[in-house]
Amino acid sequence: MGNKIRDGDIYKVAVISDNRFTIRYGYGTDAERENWEPTPIYPDFISEPVYTADGFPFATAFQDICQHYKIKPDNNGESWCDNCIYFDKREDYIGLCKCEQRRRE
Repeated sequence: MGNKIRDGDIYKVAVISDNRFTIRYGYGTDAERENWEPTPIYPDFISEPVYTADGFPFATAFQDICQHYKIKPDNNGESWCDNCIYFDKREDYIGLCKCEQRRRE
């Protein structure tokens, strides 16, 4: 028998700008729990902000855009941070928002 992925198992550990993020398998909703296998659950930087030492906020590529969103010329049509000129991708789905208006002093 193969190794079955379980809720809570570690998917990976990402270290970005001296911040360590443990990404675990899990579910976003109860409906997902009933119908799907666990998937990697990335941090929710909107409800729990994390900043670099120099004040830039972390963001996930797929999180909803903010009021400072400026679309990249080569966007894929989705309104996510990944398509914003300020998003500096550092890992598959985690990056920094380099927008000066969102920077914390």
